[in-house]
Amino acid sequence: MADQTVTPSLDGSQEAAMDSTNTSEDFQVHSTDSKSGQTEPPSINADGATDAVADHDSGVEDVTDDVKDLALEDDKPKKKKKPRKKTGKKRRHITGFEENFCDPPVTPAEASEEKQLYAPQIPFAERIEECIQRYRQKRKVHQRNAHIFDRYFFFGGIQSGPRQFGGMDADAIREATTDEIRQMTATDFIQSGASGAKYYHPKDAEDWVVDFEGVVKGFLSRYIPECMTQVDPETDAREAGRLISNFLNYVLHHDVCPEYTANIKAAQAICEIAPDELRDTYDLYASLPDSFNTAARFLFCDGGILKTYEPEKPASETAKDKNASEWSGYDMRYNPEELDAHLQLAIFRFNLMDKIKDETLKQTIIETEPREMRVVNTKTQAYKVISTHRPGKAVKTYNEEMLKKQDLGGKIKPTGMVMLRPTLIDHAWSNLPRPEEFDESDHPTERFILDDDLLPKLKAGMKMELVVCELNIGGFRFIKECKEVRTSFDTLLPQSLMLNWKEPVLNERPPPSVAQPNVGHEDPAKMAEDDLEG
Repeated sequence: MADQTVTPSLDGSQEAAMDSTNTSEDFQVHSTDSKSGQTEPPSINADGATDAVADHDSGVEDVTDDVKDLALEDDKPKKKKKPRKKTGKKRRHITGFEENFCDPPVTPAEASEEKQLYAPQIPFAERIEECIQRYRQKRKVHQRNAHIFDRYFFFGGIQSGPRQFGGMDADAIREATTDEIRQMTATDFIQSGASGAKYYHPKDAEDWVVDFEGVVKGFLSRYIPECMTQVDPETDAREAGRLISNFLNYVLHHDVCPEYTANIKAAQAICEIAPDELRDTYDLYASLPDSFNTAARFLFCDGGILKTYEPEKPASETAKDKNASEWSGYDMRYNPEELDAHLQLAIFRFNLMDKIKDETLKQTIIETEPREMRVVNTKTQAYKVISTHRPGKAVKTYNEEMLKKQDLGGKIKPTGMVMLRPTLIDHAWSNLPRPEEFDESDHPTERFILDDDLLPKLKAGMKMELVVCELNIGGFRFIKECKEVRTSFDTLLPQSLMLNWKEPVLNERPPPSVAQPNVGHEDPAKMAEDDLEG
């Protein structure tokens, strides 16, 4: 609406100066009496303005004042907002298992407390239980590591899990100290009360022995490769060894059991070598029989020696890109039809003549036709690695030059010797002799030819279960098949047999007999109810 001005006249009439677009009738202000229906003239104030005009002017003044106030506010300097400080990276939570982590120095108060907790006169079971509980409290263990620890402590006869009937009272927690809460919430403890056959119990101490090294050997050599291959044995063993070594460092740092310091350090040494040895055992299992033993197996076990009397096929008709080294893996990869009989015979004779030092035996082999050589004995035997003998650099160079002269350069791999002695791999089978019943000194050492690239993977003390064939020439033996490879620290703990064992429960159901073969099974519902109760 356009601006307007109302001017009262002397005689009481009013004149309105309007916009050219508006008429005076639009701005006449009047009222009508509801009873008489007559229109009353507008009242005039002392300053000559009517009431309607006065109200209108007061409204305009209010709006004007508001506009002035806004103008004044706009003139005031505005406060600048302070920019927010960029928050730095959140501090990474320390778990205690970092690569370079070490426990902080013990304060005098803590040293005095631990001196009482781990005093030599306190039984070892109480000291190690207190140590494990405090260690768990100071380490942030995620689910996978917690599973590793639970199984490791189980192999040591320590129960890991919530105590039976161990409910937490809220009032008791509020009044308890930090150590009391830790004891109430602890999940690792040594049995007290009724004796159990699955875990260590102080009442049955004569059936147990404290052996940190033995527990680590059994855990890393049996449980990790057999039950915990989530990624690969090497990675699993490296992670488990690092966690166990971290715990053993804590035991040494807090002087929990100084009488077993040497045994604990020996256990840490096993944690260091376990990942590499487990990787080597899997590589050996995948590579045996190697190129030389594959050639001997092809010739004397699969009838390949007869194919050597057939005329040699031209290179265009033989399998391309196929040589002895490609068939040195699992049996599933071994395909005798793809092997060249003449090349396999060359691999066998060259390495055999190179390793034999007896000139008389060499002459006998030269004079014997290949078809007259045959397998006279086959056995499955567990062996322990005694030593390995690798060829020198000069020998490798000389042999390679000889092979090049015969157009065999690069086709025959260098080989060495491994000394094996019959032994026994313990599997706790009741129908087999125990390791302590097997006298290794009664069995002579046997020599086997093996590819040179496999010899570094063989460590003294490793055990292998092999299928060995013996030829009728000089008692020579070769490896036909590899069934199992074990680390040098392989140990079977009796505790590992108790992993899934449960306490027997008395069953009141009568046993079946000739007269009643299905006794107790007549009512399926009752049988199910009995099983639930049992």
